[in-house]
Amino acid sequence: MSNPKPLDLSRFEGHTPGPWRSEPSWSAVGAPDGCILFDYFGANETDISLAAAAPELLAEVVRLRAHNARLQEELYLAVPFVEDALSDDAYKKGYVQKALDNIMDALAEQEGDA
Repeated sequence: MSNPKPLDLSRFEGHTPGPWRSEPSWSAVGAPDGCILFDYFGANETDISLAAAAPELLAEVVRLRAHNARLQEELYLAVPFVEDALSDDAYKKGYVQKALDNIMDALAEQEGDA
């Protein structure tokens, strides 16, 4: 399965900080300082809400990327321990290998996203 290229977040550096809000009476999305960022004449309410949530959505992407990086680091730390358990008869046959395969697949997928 091919992963799409990750979104380059650097292109959003310097964006107008949120929270943005939609103003139906203006047909616009505005910044906290009252600046109108863009108008949405003819757009549906869902699209307007999505546009107004842009700063929050960007912050969530940044947070999730940091979280994924931490999980990736922890998985790399866990691999040797899981490999050591491959020959341990205390675990049901095949379970440790399946766990190791899943970890390695997840790590390979993350590497592909980098």
